[in-house]
Amino acid sequence: MSKLTTTKCHKHVIKDIYVFEQSAKAFMFVGYCPQTLDYYLVLYEKALKSFPHIKFEDCECDKVSKSSFRYGFTILTFNLKLNQVTKKIKGWNTYNKEHLDFNW
Repeated sequence: MSKLTTTKCHKHVIKDIYVFEQSAKAFMFVGYCPQTLDYYLVLYEKALKSFPHIKFEDCECDKVSKSSFRYGFTILTFNLKLNQVTKKIKGWNTYNKEHLDFNW
């Protein structure tokens, strides 16, 4: 695990899954944190706890560029298959695509 895991910055990670017709997309949001490879690795390690199959090269790391409430947040996102979100996943919020109100 990265040495950054002790920073206060990522203690409140928002974890959302948005379900579309053919797939789903997971998002991890952290408010105003460094956008560095080390920090993205910390978020990736947290995502692995719920989705051990994801690979880092399949993740997208960025900053929220447009949102009414998450502007500037650091983001890690990855795709999921619909069969991976058929039940409630502990610690994750699940929404339909209409709630997607941000850009990155």
